[in-house]
Amino acid sequence: MKNIMILTMVLCLFLCCGHIVDAKNLTFGQLPMPQYNITTTPGPAGLTGLYAMSVGFVNSVFVPFTDVTDILLDMLDATGNGILANAIKLLTLNLIYTVCMGFGVLFIVLVVLGGFFMCCCRSCWGNCGGEYVQSLARAESKWRAFMTAALTIFSILMIVPCVFVFLTNDWLGVITKTAPDTLKLSLDNLLVYADNVPRQINYTTGEFSQVNNTIISQLDSIDTTLGIPIRDRFRVMAKPTITQLNFVDEVLNTTVTAGNESKALVNTLKNGSSSLQAELGTVTTNIKADLGSDTNCNAVAACQLLVAEVDSDLQLNTNIDNINVTDLDAVINDLAEFDAQAEIVHINDELDDIPQIVANDSGNVTQDMTQELKDIELELKSMSEAISPKMLDNLHDGVRDFQSTIDTVYTDYVSEYEWWRSIVCLVAAGVIMLICVFYLLGILMGHRSYNPHPEERGKTSNAGGKLLMIGAGLSLISAWVFMMVVMAMFTVGGHAERYGCQAVRTPYEGFEFADKVLEKQNFEIKLYDVVTSCEEDQALFLTLSLDKTYDLEEIAKNITRDVQNSTGKLKDMTINLTSIEVYNTKTEQDLNDMKATGVENMDLLKIGRDAESGLNSVDLVAYSQKLKDAATAVNSCTPPTCTNATATAAKLNGFADDIDAIESSRKEPMSQQVTDLNARLTIIVNRTTNINATVDETKRVLSEFDAAIQDVGPVQVSEQLQVMGDDMEQTVDTYLVWSMKQIRDNIGACRSVYDLVYSQWVTTGCTEFVNTLGGLWFSLGWCLFFIMPSAIFALKLAKFYVRGETVGSDGEEFMEDVEMHEYTVLPQQKSYHTARYR
Repeated sequence: MKNIMILTMVLCLFLCCGHIVDAKNLTFGQLPMPQYNITTTPGPAGLTGLYAMSVGFVNSVFVPFTDVTDILLDMLDATGNGILANAIKLLTLNLIYTVCMGFGVLFIVLVVLGGFFMCCCRSCWGNCGGEYVQSLARAESKWRAFMTAALTIFSILMIVPCVFVFLTNDWLGVITKTAPDTLKLSLDNLLVYADNVPRQINYTTGEFSQVNNTIISQLDSIDTTLGIPIRDRFRVMAKPTITQLNFVDEVLNTTVTAGNESKALVNTLKNGSSSLQAELGTVTTNIKADLGSDTNCNAVAACQLLVAEVDSDLQLNTNIDNINVTDLDAVINDLAEFDAQAEIVHINDELDDIPQIVANDSGNVTQDMTQELKDIELELKSMSEAISPKMLDNLHDGVRDFQSTIDTVYTDYVSEYEWWRSIVCLVAAGVIMLICVFYLLGILMGHRSYNPHPEERGKTSNAGGKLLMIGAGLSLISAWVFMMVVMAMFTVGGHAERYGCQAVRTPYEGFEFADKVLEKQNFEIKLYDVVTSCEEDQALFLTLSLDKTYDLEEIAKNITRDVQNSTGKLKDMTINLTSIEVYNTKTEQDLNDMKATGVENMDLLKIGRDAESGLNSVDLVAYSQKLKDAATAVNSCTPPTCTNATATAAKLNGFADDIDAIESSRKEPMSQQVTDLNARLTIIVNRTTNINATVDETKRVLSEFDAAIQDVGPVQVSEQLQVMGDDMEQTVDTYLVWSMKQIRDNIGACRSVYDLVYSQWVTTGCTEFVNTLGGLWFSLGWCLFFIMPSAIFALKLAKFYVRGETVGSDGEEFMEDVEMHEYTVLPQQKSYHTARYR
């Protein structure tokens, strides 16, 4: 009982330990299963039918066990005469058994008396008792055939159980040799089972360590398990703000880039304008020098006009040189001061601080929960060790001692008397077999040389009759001994079968009776429940009826309540997010500075117009054409007005080529630069047209997100804490369901004990020994049922085979009377009968 209570405490403790456990998505393995040593023993071939007949006879003789339980209980409580009275009740209730015992006693008495009279009156052939005389009519009658057939049948019917006796004796020798090892092996399997139960308990409690480690890991890394989900939720909330800042960043980058490119283009245009003017100045000087004094040019009005207007035609205005980009530069610098990407990084950095904030603010709660888990784990380990190795050592020592006792009993007693038992069985079967051989051989020899005339019968016939007489004599001598053996074996084997073996088999009436006896001793465990539970492979919790003491459902409710109380601390925990600031004064000032640039009111496209007007102030294409036209006019001039006009025309065409070269090499690239400048300025204008609205929208989303962190953030944190607490509770429920299933269904499931220990002992004790004993007494009883009728028929049939005298027909009636009373004929009558019929 003490060991059972310790086991109960351990089972209940590891249930109660689940009140802090959370093991999300954990799976639990299978309990360790024992490896048993299993051997099979072949059954008694051909003897099952014999055993069934012996059991059937026992069931017809003895009343069921349930009919005698009340008397047995009264007998246990009775003393003195009460025990005797109950014993009489048992005998009266088992009336058939009493009658069988009375018949056995009567059989013994009659056989002893019959043998006595046979020895005194018939076995002294010729010296005492009557003579063997037979009438011819009697010798030739059908009685001989009838008695021959009857004796043959009876002999065969006795040979069959003799064979069974030989077989059961041989089988009994086999099981006597194998039973010790079989029983010891079953005890070894019992130890295997007993050793495995603590392993299963430790495994189940050990699964708590897995849950414990997972929970502690989650609490230790709460910045990851709780902080990161909260941070990720805020990142989702921050997407509109990040999108707006990315848009601002794109506007600013485009604007600043276009502005810088515009400034570069203006500088390039200014440099190009100086170069262009220098080259045009060189051409102007050359034209004046070469054509101003040329008579041919002066003779042609077009050429003369060209020279006169060369200064005005090839002179650029100062628009390009006067382009002022100071305001543009100021705008670019102001816009460049706001770094939207830095603001995005700032927001992410602030959000990345959330896990650490969670870890800092939850430190006390997680430390308390972690310490509580560790304390429970230590307590669980210490209590699981309450099933001390000493208990198992004591069990091992007890089993080993019992196995040694089995060896001792077998060596000192069973093996010593096994030889005598085998000899007794062989002698008994041999005597009966010898009787049957005498009968059959006597019939064969008597029939071989049978002669109806008694005095003419040969030696073979006479010897056959003598063998029949010897068989009958052996029957009378051995039958009463066999009957005592059968009575003893039937008494022992019948009671063992009916009230022993059948009581420990289904429906286990013997255990119900034992429970009634133990109940008076205040023994709480019901043996009947233990056996039936093991037969159904139930766990120790149900096998030992611990469910009547411990309500697992109530325990589960208490655990759930404790879990909710424990996780409530986590759910009620407050995380302070006021330190997170995504929209500060500096950011607001930077955004306001963007509005203060006044870029929306600037005419930035005037820069392009000035550059274009400055470049277009000189029309080099038109001037080149004027040179070509003048060259044509000069070339048309004839002497005496012009002399060598062709040379002058060539000069003009040369200057036209120079102008064309300047057009292509200088002015055209500058025209493209002006186009590019206008494109950049257009970009700036387009991007900055609604800059104030963009700034206002950016300030709004930043302000709203910052407010959301402070207002919605605590709600988000609370939701995550609720999820984390709910996960713990759900996982604890999962662990409880698993652990209670192990308690109810798996830990110590004892079907293996039922099969390999209990059933093996029942098989060895009942199926092998008791059934074999039943086969022996049933076979001997079978022989005894036919042995006396066979002896009578043998004695009567011997009269037909032994040598004797023939009696005439006139004395036939009297001689028939003599034949019927030849066992009781007095010696004094011998001379009278002889003289009368001679």
